[in-house]
Amino acid sequence: MIIVQLSNIFLYIAFAIVTGYFILKIVPPKFSASMTLQKQTVESMLISIPILLAVPSMNVVTTLTSSFGLSWSDALSTVLLTYATGQALLFSIVITICLILIHRAEKKASSITNYLLLTGMILLMLSASWASHGASIACLDGGCLYLYSFY
Repeated sequence: MIIVQLSNIFLYIAFAIVTGYFILKIVPPKFSASMTLQKQTVESMLISIPILLAVPSMNVVTTLTSSFGLSWSDALSTVLLTYATGQALLFSIVITICLILIHRAEKKASSITNYLLLTGMILLMLSASWASHGASIACLDGGCLYLYSFY
């Protein structure tokens, strides 16, 4: 359980740094502070977001394998396709790939790409809140009720 809490701490730090970076890219240069983050640093922090979001999902996978005797592949597919934490993880992976592609394709800072990057970060934050919401643990969406009744 301490691993999940530590991953959340690092997740929120990564969110704060990358979101701040993208916000400062939107602010006109005469009003913004100077940025010293390199593109590789921002991209590595972006990559860390789905990795850190995967920790709670792996915790659920471990619980399913130990409690219900599922194989790792069955438990992983169940979590990714049924549980909110797994679905949010898949969504965050897709959004992160899009953000990295947009960030790398950007040659000159344009307002459209900067707003796209910030919008993507907001979507990542929404997916993180979706994954960590109590409904993903209590399975209020009905997915876990099916799982529990099946086994």
